[in-house]
Formats: sequence, structure tokens, C-alpha cells
Amino acid sequence: MIIIISIIIIISFIIIIIINTIIINTIIITQIRDGFSSNSFRLMAMAVGVIPDVHELDLLRMTQQQVEAHVTHMELLCLMVLTNNIRLDSKSTMTELQDG
Repeated sequence: MIIIISIIIIISFIIIIIINTIIINTIIITQIRDGFSSNSFRLMAMAVGVIPDVHELDLLRMTQQQVEAHVTHMELLCLMVLTNNIRLDSKSTMTELQDG
């Protein structure tokens, strides 16, 4: 009986750690995104997902959303910060393009 209770307590701690990690990662990524966005930067995330039994799917006939629905695990690979500074001649170029 003591072993079962100990296992339950350990599993509970593991679940709490996992939940806290997810919450902390979400908060950190949100803060990073908001910080860069407020300074006219763009934040691009790259992740990889696992699709079990992918060979059984007809990927060529599926929409992106249908394929993503089969993903069971996603792992963040990287965050990239991009910038597209406005050049001095941008205004005149945009005006020229609009005037055609």
C-alpha cells in the first residue's frame, strides 16, 4: 500500500513539473514575441511534429489542417528574429508602384 501511495505521489509531482514547464515556456515565448513585435521585429518559430503511421495517410489529398490533426507531438526547434527596416527610398518606390 505504501508503494502505491509513493508511486501516486511521484506521478503527481511529475505531472505538476510538466504543467509548470509548459506554462513557463508559454509565458517566456509570449514575452519574447511581444517584446520583439513592439519594436517592429517579426518572430518566426520552427517546430517539428511526429505523425504516427504516416505511411497510412494519403498526404497528397489532405489539407494542411487535416495533416496537422494527426500530429501527436510537437517540439520547438528554434525561434528566429527577422527585421525588415524601411529604407529611405521606400516611400518613393511605393508611390511609383501605386501610380503604375
